[in-house]
Amino acid sequence: MNTVAEALIAAVPWRELRAGPGTAAKVPEALAAAESDDVAAARYRLAELLVEIAGGETAQAEVGAGAADVAERCRSALREGLWTCYGLLGDEDARVRNQAITLLGWLEERPELIVPVLDRIAEADPDPEVRAAAGDLRAEY
Repeated sequence: MNTVAEALIAAVPWRELRAGPGTAAKVPEALAAAESDDVAAARYRLAELLVEIAGGETAQAEVGAGAADVAERCRSALREGLWTCYGLLGDEDARVRNQAITLLGWLEERPELIVPVLDRIAEADPDPEVRAAAGDLRAEY
């Protein structure tokens, strides 16, 4: 892992952060494990993780701890980087593009931006599953 990434990861108090039923103490290990020679697999896993976060629901433990809005706070934080989700639509891996469509379905609140993009993908993407996913999401608008 590069030294900048190591420094940024080390700066986060992972043991103090909640994740699922416990703490986020194992996140640095997961980040290190994601670094591999298989860049395509890492990009796909990252896109998949973003979809899991965007589509997640607040755990009962969080509701009990007074954080009933944690799922919406996660989506709000992801919306701050929405442009990166659009960028994933240009990935060479169809699986990543498919995840990006799902992600945008959870996050994009402006039909005037996403509809023309979905129309173009539904018409022109080389992968039939990506075209279908774009068409299905487009039908929701």
